[in-house]
Amino acid sequence: MSSNQTSRRVLSHVETVYRPGENHLARLLLDSLGLKVVETHGYILGFIDEATETNPLENMISASEITPEHWEFEQKLAEVINRPELTELSTSCKDALKRQPQNRPHFGMAYTSQAQWESVIERVKRTIKENPELQGRVELANVFKPGDAGSQSDMLQHAFIYTDIIGTSCLSLGIVIELQNYLRRPPPLAS
Repeated sequence: MSSNQTSRRVLSHVETVYRPGENHLARLLLDSLGLKVVETHGYILGFIDEATETNPLENMISASEITPEHWEFEQKLAEVINRPELTELSTSCKDALKRQPQNRPHFGMAYTSQAQWESVIERVKRTIKENPELQGRVELANVFKPGDAGSQSDMLQHAFIYTDIIGTSCLSLGIVIELQNYLRRPPPLAS
């Protein structure tokens, strides 16, 4: 960083993994979210917007094939989750993740206009419909607008995408991606 630039912190990236052989699904998912998708050095990079001024590799979601030891663990975990005594519990956990995702692990992307937000939601729905291999693996889990039951704010509308194609740790339970649009600028936070 040059001495005339202002020092600041940014969220650099979210690192995710996908199952062996599912590179094309991870790429399709990131593309459906409206990201600029680039593949390089074994990574799929989904840029949320323009790169930051200081580093072209920021402001993105990256995805790479799961490592062998992580994949071995995931396969054993899936076996355990699918045991009869845990099936109901894991199904309940996934259902809650989809129904009430706000206070569960997820990451979010903000869209600055309602038209952009609605366009991405429609793009995700269309991509799922047009690609049978995504059905059951990606879904629009929930949409909350101000005044809706479950809405957390009168200034925010958000949609939640559930998927098990990419994940930040446990592919077996899936992950939620929040797509949000602020209807007006939030007030400053008190310190």
